[in-house]
Amino acid sequence: MVADIALDGAAGSVIPGVDNLILSYKQQRIEKNLEIFISQIVVRQDEFNERLSKLDFDKIQQLTKHYFGIVADYVLDVRQQDKIDFIVNGYINMTEMEDLNDDSVIMFYDTLDQMTLMDIAVLKSHHRNFVNDEKNSDYLERLVPGQRQLVHEKLLRLGLVSSEHERKRDSNVQNIVSYLQDIQKGKKNVKLKSDKIWGSDSYRLTKYGQNFIAFFLNQSSDETETS
Repeated sequence: MVADIALDGAAGSVIPGVDNLILSYKQQRIEKNLEIFISQIVVRQDEFNERLSKLDFDKIQQLTKHYFGIVADYVLDVRQQDKIDFIVNGYINMTEMEDLNDDSVIMFYDTLDQMTLMDIAVLKSHHRNFVNDEKNSDYLERLVPGQRQLVHEKLLRLGLVSSEHERKRDSNVQNIVSYLQDIQKGKKNVKLKSDKIWGSDSYRLTKYGQNFIAFFLNQSSDETETS
């Protein structure tokens, strides 16, 4: 609350020095984020250089100048520093993108920017390679009752997973339309087909979800459906 007030310029007059306190905190966070970002790229520089060596000059210039700046902008405001691992993975994996363009890159990073580490853990649980991942399972155990459903609804809004219940509802709407059209045409013995919706929902990765995981987590698009 104090931070929000400070950004409106009011806190400084209420609590002397609070502006400097908040700016100092943000400055330290930005510096730490950039330090982690650069250090991770340095650790992986041999891998990165090997990939760059296979590219033409124009694409190398794009990656090292234009896209480095775009990615660095996302690093500045990261609140969960473990997410920087994914940011670096995405940057290095740009070398493998045949159609490298701002829209695709920004879409991926905007989606990641809206996700917490818990969101990512739930998303990973739908991928075959993470189903038995102990570290990810330990993270999922921190979920409080009802939280998994809320996370799934968020992933659904972001287009990363699809809902079996939603698929059935869409199918039922289409069945109703077909049923009414058949009646209007005078067809006999018309039956209304419907998919029954039972119990809890189940989710699976969408094509975008698969590409998102491949981009940020270095995994193939293989996936499994889990509830």
